[in-house]
Amino acid sequence: MEMWTAEVHRLPTIPQRLLRRRCFHSITFPNSTPKGDTFQLNTTLAAEIKRLDEEIRKFMQEHEDFKEQEKLLRSAKSIGPVTAATLLADLPELGKLDRKQIAALVGVAPMNQDSGKKRGYRKTKGGRPEVRSVLYRAALSGIRYHPVIKAQYDQLVKRGKEKKVAITACMRKMLTILNAMMRDQQPFRLATPS
Repeated sequence: MEMWTAEVHRLPTIPQRLLRRRCFHSITFPNSTPKGDTFQLNTTLAAEIKRLDEEIRKFMQEHEDFKEQEKLLRSAKSIGPVTAATLLADLPELGKLDRKQIAALVGVAPMNQDSGKKRGYRKTKGGRPEVRSVLYRAALSGIRYHPVIKAQYDQLVKRGKEKKVAITACMRKMLTILNAMMRDQQPFRLATPS
């Protein structure tokens, strides 16, 4: 999927019209035409993506420990099979570190830029890009459907935070929730007001 996405984004930068048309046909079905920024996926790439998805699904089903951990992660809204598989494969520390350590490991913790008396901006940096990428997409979904993430996003935007800053904070919140779920081996449940 990454290869297809890269090719679709690279397509507008190709200078010559004829060359662009050839590249377009390599990433799309032979008889399709571009409609805005959307393209139909080439059957070869689509088949490869489908095959890989099936291999991942089969692996998860064959290994009981991965199957149980995936079920646990997917109990939280906005966590789908791709996010769960990526977290299990690329973040084995999930549930073993505290919330600050796991946020820093993924690259969603604000790092200070201080020197002496100068106080710089806080920025997120480093971390694991594959995990950050799926966490970003899960956070976008969570802003719409996950009650805890939606509430945090709305509160941050209302306080005047930039939307990208609010999304990053939601990514960190989601990671903290998933980390606690894995640590306690408990599925997601909303806290009931007391």
